[in-house]
Amino acid sequence: MSEVTSTTSTPSSSSSSAGPSPFYGLLGHPVIHEVQRLGCKNVLLSGCGGGYDGFNSIPLYFALKRSFEMQDKKDCNVFLANFSFTSGLEEVTGRKFGMVCIEVTADSARPGKLYTIKEEFYFPELFLAKWFREKEGIEVPIYTFRSCGVQQMRESYCALVDELKIDAIILVDGGTDSVMFGDESGLGTPTEDMTSINSIHTLPRPLKLKILSCIGFGVDCFHGVCHSHFLENVAALTKKGGFLGVCSLTPEMVEAEKFKLAYLYSQPENSIVCSSVLSAIYGEFGNFHSPHTMSRTKGSQLYISPLMSMYWSFKLDTVAQSVLYLSEINNTVSTKETGAIIHTTAKKYQKRTAKIIPY
Repeated sequence: MSEVTSTTSTPSSSSSSAGPSPFYGLLGHPVIHEVQRLGCKNVLLSGCGGGYDGFNSIPLYFALKRSFEMQDKKDCNVFLANFSFTSGLEEVTGRKFGMVCIEVTADSARPGKLYTIKEEFYFPELFLAKWFREKEGIEVPIYTFRSCGVQQMRESYCALVDELKIDAIILVDGGTDSVMFGDESGLGTPTEDMTSINSIHTLPRPLKLKILSCIGFGVDCFHGVCHSHFLENVAALTKKGGFLGVCSLTPEMVEAEKFKLAYLYSQPENSIVCSSVLSAIYGEFGNFHSPHTMSRTKGSQLYISPLMSMYWSFKLDTVAQSVLYLSEINNTVSTKETGAIIHTTAKKYQKRTAKIIPY
């Protein structure tokens, strides 16, 4: 899900009403279960669709860290990555991994400048690294992929996997258009999602686990996605053994609170998708416009619902094998080329008729 021009909703900054003490609620999430079942030790959570998608990994990050702590697995690690819309990443200081990946830390800067949150309007990866340092007291680099084609991304993922000894990759999408197969009435904004999915699907490294996890059911309406088609695709993936289940975020969860705090710290007006998800988590419904992004969403008809706060998780390879055009972008060398091929190739398929969910 790309959100450069998205128009959906934003969260309330108010805390939830008095209720149960905070608890870790995602320990039963399908991602956690699969990581434990397969004995994965070094897990990479990667935002796959650009922009603030990496922020949708935050709840899973804290849940995985807690899971490893509970099992006293001191040799296990969780890493964060993101496919970025940040401009000028070529100039940013930091370790490089392959052609298009840079390690963004709380100290990352452009030549001659040291950026604060207020001075740098759009750099979500830097914001997140600074939040971890300033609010959590830990150093968490964000491995950041600049705009690229599948070839460069695959090569950089290989370098990252080799360096960090990654044995599990979970792509996280803010939205559900990453589960469009190519014959739907609307594909949303598939370029970045499919670049990421193809790169991991064709990665020449022996990973134990590859998962796609989506959150934000409904936010892709602005980009023409028919959510009846999404549900139809989930059913098809279920028949293929590729659907791992659904898990909700609720206000009492530690993971949800961390997500909210990181978002509010990090120029929240930049992400309508994250704000929509958080609005749903904290109980907003229907045509709710958060004060953080109201200047961007006013005039739009929104539909926030509890379905937006659910993670939908899938076996990544099963999703990839279901995308009709995916092999056509195996060797692209730019985002522009990838988008052009998807646009041209998708026209070849007979389109399913858009349907309204009848209840």
